Amino acid sequence: MLHLSGNEGFSMLVVDINGQFFKKANDQITMICEDGERIKETLAGLPNAGDTAVVKTTITGYNTTNEMVAKFDITWSFKRK
Repeated sequence: MLHLSGNEGFSMLVVDINGQFFKKANDQITMICEDGERIKETLAGLPNAGDTAVVKTTITGYNTTNEMVAKFDITWSFKRK
């Protein structure tokens, strides 16, 4: 949640999480989320204290041979403090 780093004006909560596993993760795994810009835009759209928004993100995990081993869908709730 780099978009929240240094920004104390929000609280966040995971409200749903689902995961799929495709291969055994027996090596180093790199997790990637490409939804940062959407999170940033969502937070920018919460100008007033008490404003809330929900964002669904997808995180994928890859092994060292770039095979997808897992995928997680995480739904976040954000609230402007």
